[in-house]
Amino acid sequence: MRKFNFAIFFILLILSLVIAFYTSDMALSRDEGKLGKNIFLNFMADVFNVLRFPMHVLFPKAAQKAWFFCVGLLVNCVMYCLIVERLFYLTIRLIFFRNDPDQE
Repeated sequence: MRKFNFAIFFILLILSLVIAFYTSDMALSRDEGKLGKNIFLNFMADVFNVLRFPMHVLFPKAAQKAWFFCVGLLVNCVMYCLIVERLFYLTIRLIFFRNDPDQE
């Protein structure tokens, strides 16, 4: 991977881990019936289904263990941050280096 930006990756990782924690809390609250009818909080509870993909969907039996659930959520966040960082790199490359790809 050329010109991997670790600063963007770590900022995205911290942000995604905070969002994953917050959305898992909202999903747990909705499962217990304590969330109510707030549209934003229910949306955040639904976002947790996206953040737990693919580890918890591909390995549902193993995700029942607390340690695997946490490790799987961390792996998912790292994977999503890697994808977003690469998309950021490609977007910057297409915008600024459209005419001369050798000038990276």
